[in-house]
Amino acid sequence: MGNMKTLDLLVPHKTEPVTHIFHAYRPATDMLIGLWRKDDSVLDYAVPRAKNLYPGKGRNGNGQPLLTYLQCTIKTRKKRENN
Repeated sequence: MGNMKTLDLLVPHKTEPVTHIFHAYRPATDMLIGLWRKDDSVLDYAVPRAKNLYPGKGRNGNGQPLLTYLQCTIKTRKKRENN
């Protein structure tokens, strides 16, 4: 339980602008904040940004698997909440 409290202290309550960061990490960080805080407004902002980074099939980038995993996690969470 102590690790959860520490993580709760480390995850910011809102997104913050960061300029010098790998392009996929910004929406990934925002999605993690939205998932941890259960804040749909952050997710509504971050998910479209993530989708726009890699819009087409066959366009692989280093961050695409991470973003795809987070998007699937968000979809699964929303399905569970609706049931």
